[in-house]
Amino acid sequence: MNEKKAQELSHLASFLTASAIQGTPIPIPDGEGPDFVVPTDQREIGVEVTELVREAPQTGIGRRQMEGIREQVLAGAKRLWDEAGQPFLEAHVHFNEHHTPSKKDISRVAGELVTFVRAHVPAVGEHLHFSWHDSGPIALPTEVHAINIIRLASHTRSYWLSPDSDWEATLSVEQLQARITAKNRKAARYRSAVETVWLLIVLDSRRLSGWFDFQGAALEAVYESMFDRIFLFDRFTATVRELATRRPTSGSAV
Repeated sequence: MNEKKAQELSHLASFLTASAIQGTPIPIPDGEGPDFVVPTDQREIGVEVTELVREAPQTGIGRRQMEGIREQVLAGAKRLWDEAGQPFLEAHVHFNEHHTPSKKDISRVAGELVTFVRAHVPAVGEHLHFSWHDSGPIALPTEVHAINIIRLASHTRSYWLSPDSDWEATLSVEQLQARITAKNRKAARYRSAVETVWLLIVLDSRRLSGWFDFQGAALEAVYESMFDRIFLFDRFTATVRELATRRPTSGSAV
């Protein structure tokens, strides 16, 4: 199972638990039906899973892609640190908002971070802070604005973390309808594999890219849908809301 499918399965399993629905999801190969079939006591339910993230800016990369790259940098740095048998500590990496690493730079940035931290390991019980403009023979990579290094006697492993912040995004009717419309085109084909088909829209608010307000007009609107039911699921709070739907009117794009 690839990473995307595994993530969708994790979202669906959390949704089923939050909704008190009994059933073990069965992955369906791409092109043969919805993402999963969930056998229940009453019937088999096909479930298409899609994650809603903040829209990408006009220039640069989207926040979700940026988060993914940063996670890979930190995972790479932790792996290098642990493999070298370095002391247990916490490295809180504040990335430069204007210089997100490209995919080809992930290994380089991870290596430069490890080199910097190795040269600045604090004594047990100490906390060190460095900014990009701090002078020294070893500098932070351009993609990093600052770093906090903490070493405590209680540490039994090392942690490489990236603090982040942003405004809560507002869900819009237009954004949800656009996502539903894009999936509507597949709904009729899915019915050849399973009679009942649901659409699960996931807000993974464990990440800022998926952090939306879970209230307002977008939850009260009626959406044009070819699915039998549509659910909006906040992964972090395990909150489920079913959206009101109607069949697309004549001439509507599906």
